[in-house]
Parts: sequence; C-alpha cells; structure tokens
Amino acid sequence: MNNNNQVLDVTYYELAQRAYDDDETLQGKVVLKDSDKNLIQEWKVEKTFHDKQTGMDAVVFERDVDGKKQVMVSFRGTEGDKIIEKNSLGIPMKPGEGMKDLKTDTNHFVLREGVHEPAAPPVAGTENAGSKKYWNEENQRWETHNQFEQAERVMKQVTDTYKGRDDVEIYTTGHSLGGALAEYAAASNDSVRCMSWNAPSAKHLLPPDLQERANNGEFKGRIVSIVHGSDSIGYGPFGPYDGHIGSTYAVTPPVTKEDLSKLPLEQRLLFEANRFLDSVKDKPGFHYQNNKYFKMGKDGNLSSSYLLNLDTGERVYDSPGKLLGGGEIRVVVENLEKAVRDMKRNAQEFQDRVPRLISNMMTLLETAESRRVEAKVNNIRAHVEHLSFWYIRTATEISDFIEKKADDYKKTDQQY
Repeated sequence: MNNNNQVLDVTYYELAQRAYDDDETLQGKVVLKDSDKNLIQEWKVEKTFHDKQTGMDAVVFERDVDGKKQVMVSFRGTEGDKIIEKNSLGIPMKPGEGMKDLKTDTNHFVLREGVHEPAAPPVAGTENAGSKKYWNEENQRWETHNQFEQAERVMKQVTDTYKGRDDVEIYTTGHSLGGALAEYAAASNDSVRCMSWNAPSAKHLLPPDLQERANNGEFKGRIVSIVHGSDSIGYGPFGPYDGHIGSTYAVTPPVTKEDLSKLPLEQRLLFEANRFLDSVKDKPGFHYQNNKYFKMGKDGNLSSSYLLNLDTGERVYDSPGKLLGGGEIRVVVENLEKAVRDMKRNAQEFQDRVPRLISNMMTLLETAESRRVEAKVNNIRAHVEHLSFWYIRTATEISDFIEKKADDYKKTDQQY
C-alpha cells in the first residue's frame, strides 16, 4: 500500500500551517514534500472561509486518491502578528485582524464563555441591531456569533456536501486556536477525524452531552491533540488541562501539577510567567509549529524521540496519528523485535548470574557449623536452580513465540 495515499501526520501538520496563508499565497493548491524535496502529496484548495465579523478563517483542501475523496478542513489559529496594525514606520495605528482572535481567546479560554449562550434580542437603532447576534432556531433564542459557532457552520456545510457518500473521508486540523476549533467541530461529527497542534483544550465549550462523551473517552480514537510539554497554551497553564476533547500527547517532557505544587507560590507564579513568555516569544517559542519540536519521519508520521500519552502517563513509541489516517492499526515489527532482543538478553544475564550465586551458597555451606543452616542453604539452592530453569525456559518460549509472530507478520505484510 502506498503510504502517501493515506492522510499522514505531516498532512495534518502542513495543512494546519497553510491555513495561515492568504488566498493569493495558496494559489489553488498545496504541494507537500519531504526533507529531501520529494513529492509526498498534492492537495487542491476547494474553498476558503473568512468571517469578517468573528475573525474565523478556514480552508477546505481536497484530493482524489484510490477511488475516494479525502477532504481536510484546516482552521486558522490566532494571528499574533496582526493583533495591532502598524504603519510603514512600525508605529501602532489601530486594531488588526488578529484582535478578533485575541478576543475569542479571551472570551472562551480566560472568561470561559460558552459557545451558545443566550443574548438579549437586538434593539433597532443600536449597535446590537447589526449582525452580531442571530436567532438560533434549535435553541429558540438569540445568541451572539463567535468563531466556534462559525466553525460548526463550516463543518456542517462540508459534511452536508458529501452526505450519503461512502467514498469520502473528512478530516480536520489546526494550530493553536485553530486546533481548538477543529477539535470542537469534530466532536459533533462522528465521521470526522482530527489532529491538532498545540491547541488549548475546548472540552469545557462542548454541550453537556458531548462533554460527557469526552469525559468517558469516546473521542480518543478519532481526535488527537499533539502538544509541546512546556507550552502554556497547548499543554495548559498551571499544569496540564483536565484533558482535551480526545487523546493528548506531549512531544517533550512536561511539568506535572505535582512538581509545581512543591514550589512556593511566588516561585510558581514566576515560573509560569516565564513559561508563558517562552511559549509565545519570537519563533521558535514552544507554542509555534516548529520542525524542531514536531519531527516527522520518512514515512510522513511523527517521529519524536519522546512521546507521552498525557491521559495515561505512559510513553508511546509510535505515532498516534496512525490510528486516524486510514482507520487501520499497524503493528510495528521493529518494536516486537526489540522486545525479543531485550527478553533474550535479560534471560542470558540471569543465567550467567545463577552459577555465581550458587557458588556463594556452597562457600557459605562449607563454613556452616550447623546442620539446620546446612539444610536451609540446600533448600534455597534447590529453589534457585528450579527458578532459574523455569525463568530461562519461559523467557525463551515467549521470545521465540514473539519472534515467530513478527516473522509471520513480515511475510504477510510483504504479500500486500
């Protein structure tokens, strides 16, 4: 199977970056290449969305491969360099387009306003008479437009376009605020798979029924958040978030809440302030998409030397995105072979130590003056010899079994 026919980690990563490009820069298509400049994939720009009121921006990419259509909805994140518009001399003049993103970040992640909160009806002749508010037919009330509500509309438009077609796969991605929009939009669409990059947790913005599903882990198989362990925005301020909507993986060792709790309050506040500044400072701050932090392997998937499942606290050694790309779970033969080597090495080391242990026992036995001690030493020696025999035999049987299964998998995989 051609790996490039799948939606890879690098696909999510690169198309999340392309969401920051303007329409002229995109020029109708995006070409993905590896570090050697070899072509990986080519995606067509099908449609762009720019909501001037809320600042929500998204790009819909498409490509046809293996008789199916793959669709990627990429949401743009906070445009930090456009919060203040400057003149040619670099003097701040007025709020820029990024100010709308900053307002979204403040409203939903600092003030923790909901997506569908009730609003007072607009009054004719006032500023509220414009298009800031809308009538939500489902909720039967007036609500205020925001980026998350707009992301819902974008995803609904995309899914409705391909409704009833089994030859279409829909994915979504984004970085920072864009990643939060992607996760939020994916939660209410069971057919959509998502991978985000350094996104703040949007779980608290979900309606109650979807929050419950998120807390039950129902989205972990199709929504993945990749974060830098020191990023205050993606990993969380004052320690990790109470989970993202789906699974969360850190590409660097994070600071735990337990470690932070050991610091005096003053030191903790100073530490968090510095961590935030290190996250958002001029590139390469921890929060940005940077190849130094998010390394991709030759297979187009994440190949970070460190990858921690923040939900379980366990290290993982294969990209979690492989569960998303084509819906298949791949066995990593290299990991099986490493396990076999480790098991055989441990068994050999154990076997090498047993004679020395028995020799020490015999020395003790020769100096023993008590028959009771002699009996106990002989009894221990018999147990050690039996344990040694059992351990070596069992370890050999298990390692041989794993080795055979790995070989069988290799032979089967080569047939395809």
